[in-house]
Amino acid sequence: MADPESTTRVVKNPANTADPAKAESEPGTTAQGALSYVGWVDKNAEQTGNPSASGEPVLSVRSTRKEPPNPVMAKLGEMMQNLYRDDNPEGIISLGVAENSLMAKDLAQFYRLAFPKFFREQDLTYGDSMFASQRLTKALVKMYTHYLHPHYPLDKGHLAAGSGVYSTLNHLLHVLVNPGEGILISTPYYLGFDAMCTKRCGGVLVGVPMDIDEDGWETEGDVEKRMERALKECQSKGISVKVIIVTNPGNPIGRTLERETLLAYCRFAEKHNLHLVSDEIYALSVWDNPEIPNAVPYTSILNIDVERELGPTYSKKRLHVLHGMSKDFCSNGLRVGILISQHNPECIRAVMSIALFMKISSAADTLFYAILSSRAPALATDEADPAKICQAIQSACDSTDPLDSVDISDSFGAWFVAENRRRLTDSAAYMTRWFTDRGFRVYPANAGHFLWVDFADRLGWDTWEKELDGFNGLFAERIYIGPGSVFHSCKPGKMRVTFTVPRELMDKGLARLDGYLKSQ
Repeated sequence: MADPESTTRVVKNPANTADPAKAESEPGTTAQGALSYVGWVDKNAEQTGNPSASGEPVLSVRSTRKEPPNPVMAKLGEMMQNLYRDDNPEGIISLGVAENSLMAKDLAQFYRLAFPKFFREQDLTYGDSMFASQRLTKALVKMYTHYLHPHYPLDKGHLAAGSGVYSTLNHLLHVLVNPGEGILISTPYYLGFDAMCTKRCGGVLVGVPMDIDEDGWETEGDVEKRMERALKECQSKGISVKVIIVTNPGNPIGRTLERETLLAYCRFAEKHNLHLVSDEIYALSVWDNPEIPNAVPYTSILNIDVERELGPTYSKKRLHVLHGMSKDFCSNGLRVGILISQHNPECIRAVMSIALFMKISSAADTLFYAILSSRAPALATDEADPAKICQAIQSACDSTDPLDSVDISDSFGAWFVAENRRRLTDSAAYMTRWFTDRGFRVYPANAGHFLWVDFADRLGWDTWEKELDGFNGLFAERIYIGPGSVFHSCKPGKMRVTFTVPRELMDKGLARLDGYLKSQ
């Protein structure tokens, strides 16, 4: 078993290198077709958490482990401290962080009106639950039943809430994974998984490259074949795999997974007795893309009758789903994450035992409950007049409906999801046209807040070094776009570009990008 106090690093493992511990280390990159490892053991690494000869107090080995510098994350921190605003016009424009501001004005108005109505004196106390309030939990059961269509009836005892999906997954892995055990995930994947899967639980995150189709795009391909190869390589290195993570819809790919692909993951998990964690944080941010009229409809793992489709002996205890408020309800800063584990009460109890570490605030709890329990504004489905939308939200918040009397299909949340999808479709199409008009290839997406754009063909970013140089060049023009390396892209030159920003800001950012292109 790997040492939990080992140095955490990303390993670039060339195909002809048998041992990743001996491979070249480079943050965020991996050779095409090779596995990437985060949390791999470096037994020769300097341990700085031992008592010093000088008698000075020192921190733990865990907190002082050495990691390779990550220039991209450094730029992210710099960007956040110097964001573009009306009073900071020379600030950096972010087209690289998955934040949805398309509904921000409407949502902010709703929050201002709804908070006084729904906030109670008891919300100043620890409340009536270790996770989320009982009223929010009840509303969440209704919402997930309505949108995720679980095959098995959903009950409030199946849910646990935490301060964001990031925190909730971290706590889930704390109860699923022992230090040094492996976690499989297809690459490219959301960069936050690196820390979530290794920092506290001590897991080893193993990135398994997707197949590459004839157009050079990533595809799930033969899931079981890819994962079997990865599992064997892990076993040869003494890594005992415990969990497999699936992201549906995908990030940074932005596509929904086929039902058969989900079943393949389920079969693999059952065959090797693994927990299967399905991250469905973009479940309600699936939108129409005219370029892919036959796009795969979103299917939650909860919707699958695994006993009928995979056999009556299938252990449903291995299935866990994550969702939250950040992406689908455009509220990254409010920090609400939800774990759904329908058939594993032991898992829920174990998470509950550390629940105080991630209890959501009463303010966030109140606002999420208000979204799901307020009446929808009376608006036409294609209404775009900001003044009419504002007035309708005001009228909806003024309604005197008894609490818990509004059906989820008639709620503000239902209107919000539908309107958000309409705006996602429009904004994605606008940005896609911008890139294709300039000769870029854009991966055909239908979910999420971003596009996966190929900069390699257009700008010659065909090595990781060129990709990093290009990223730095864009940053010098005061625009931040997520480079593929931090998502463990299978090939250099892919960039994740966020389209969920207000149109005026998007145009400013794209103008800066245009200036960069003309300088090349």
